[in-house]
Amino acid sequence: MSHAILRRQWQELLSRWPRDAAGPAPLRQGLIGCADTKRGEPPVDFLIPLGNLAGTEMKRPAAAAVSCDIIAYQNRPCVAVGIGEPGKTSSLDVIALKKILRAQTIALSGGLPIAFFWFGRCEIARDDSEIFPDFDAAGVLIQRAAMAGSDGSSQFIYCEQVAGVGGTLARALPRRLHDDRHAPAYRDFLTWLEKHATLPALQEPAANCDPADLMPLSPSEEYNTRDIIATLVDAGSFVEYRAEYGRTLICGYARIGTMPVGIVANQKKHVRDRGRPFEFGGVIYSESASKGARFILDCNQNSLPLLFLQDVNGFMVGRDAEISGIIRSGAKMVNAVANSIVPKITLILGGSYGAGNYAMCGKAYEPLFIFGWPTARYAVMGGEQAARTLCDLQIRQAESSGKKLSEKDRGALFERLKKTYDDQIDPRYAAARLWIDHIVFPGETRALLFQAFRIASYSPRSAELKTGVIQT
Repeated sequence: MSHAILRRQWQELLSRWPRDAAGPAPLRQGLIGCADTKRGEPPVDFLIPLGNLAGTEMKRPAAAAVSCDIIAYQNRPCVAVGIGEPGKTSSLDVIALKKILRAQTIALSGGLPIAFFWFGRCEIARDDSEIFPDFDAAGVLIQRAAMAGSDGSSQFIYCEQVAGVGGTLARALPRRLHDDRHAPAYRDFLTWLEKHATLPALQEPAANCDPADLMPLSPSEEYNTRDIIATLVDAGSFVEYRAEYGRTLICGYARIGTMPVGIVANQKKHVRDRGRPFEFGGVIYSESASKGARFILDCNQNSLPLLFLQDVNGFMVGRDAEISGIIRSGAKMVNAVANSIVPKITLILGGSYGAGNYAMCGKAYEPLFIFGWPTARYAVMGGEQAARTLCDLQIRQAESSGKKLSEKDRGALFERLKKTYDDQIDPRYAAARLWIDHIVFPGETRALLFQAFRIASYSPRSAELKTGVIQT
């Protein structure tokens, strides 16, 4: 397919795509309002938005009461969290709290300072069954804030009112920086931030070819993932690791804005070698998994951060796959990902299905950031496959009870189930539930990854690599 056709398809898709569904963001407005008039530009750079689509189409209006961003002031990074609106009462439901907790997790794991601005009065929504007892709810927010103080992490807290959750959080800490007697202290916050370490002083790289010229929208079409990698890394910097072995997984070393990274990517081009079995693109075979495990451990030994590019259908299954050792090799790769001590960043290009999501550093494997393209598909299996499986099950159940379904009824049932699954594998569904931190457009990906790896370079390197027992 030509570049012109691909670009036209992408332009049509992106024209219908909401760039930002976030609600009111008084913190963003306030920080931008602290512009340095002498320079004629805002002193705060907004590097990475977090959870802008949280709660979308979930009937969760409270999620919009929270804004989370990674910002930088004079090249000093910080996670900035704004909760509520000045002078108003805001209700925080479970999605709003998870959004705050995700920001805390990124700050703690990345060694970043974090700032909370509690505007107005913020109260917990009346759905105690979800919020009160769970591990990712209100109590954990206060626990992590206390932990941040104990491990040397720095945090700034402003509360417009001492009542409500913000006041509780401030009182739980050894000292409170601001309380209800102060106006929103943006300048004090920036002065506080000036005391912290800076990011590497690197120039943001110029854009390469737009990946949208190379990536087909249809999941059934194959493409060469090496072409996508070339648009994301510095020109000529990609050095592939064992290109002739395990060819449905691409591993290699590269630079993004001169920063060295290791890349693990699913190859979506089918492999057809004379004298060897045919291999489907996007599937992890035994050789691919073994190669991936070895490469990931090498990157850990060399303190090289990892970028995972997902477009994966899962591990190969069947008799031949088991004979080739897919269970043993898959366990090695999962072990290597789970025990990695270097920063991990995941970008979902297309499918992220089944156990392939785990092996390629899905949400459960704690990447520092997890991003997705509008073409991302996040589920146990594809929509059509899942709908057909459930449709067959429901047809058998109906027929076993004596009910006969016509071909029209069967078709209608399948289409209804397929629509439900298609809606659920849409990346907006995942972003609404904070399974994806941010949905990025292809042409903006290189710049976003540059900022993400700059922030990753800020992370502490104190852990020791331990893998436990490796399957042999």
